[in-house]
Amino acid sequence: MITACPDGEGAWFSDAARRDPDLARRLKDEYKAQFTPEFAHKAAGWVRSANTPLNIIDVGGKITEQNRVIMREATHAVILAGDRGKEEVPLWEEFCRDLNIHIIANLHSDYHGKEDEIVTQSPLLTGSVHCLKRGEDVSSRPMVQALPRVLVGLCGG
Repeated sequence: MITACPDGEGAWFSDAARRDPDLARRLKDEYKAQFTPEFAHKAAGWVRSANTPLNIIDVGGKITEQNRVIMREATHAVILAGDRGKEEVPLWEEFCRDLNIHIIANLHSDYHGKEDEIVTQSPLLTGSVHCLKRGEDVSSRPMVQALPRVLVGLCGG
């Protein structure tokens, strides 16, 4: 997994925030300040040189030139949008089309929802995942289980 998002919330953030919230916030702010064109090219290199059958890159929720540089190296995308980002989904779809990236899932993060909903599984996984809270175990939820099945399918598994 490559964390290349300008919000600074990599896989490390939840654990660090549980241990020392002030330190986690300070490190996140420092990371955000380093999201430069140079960093974007470095992250794109990480993506390009990844020697794994599956490489997940979190680029955050904004369409930027830095994300264009990083995503240019990707082959597939998962769009995950909350209520505030739903209107931007068509822009992300266009962004992916422009970069020739195949969208494999288009999901709604429904924070106030009561259950996950899988609308379609193939050829595009669509639906919603409910109430994603940092630090909470969501591994038994239907959408959280469906997405890895799609990803493993891409690897021939």
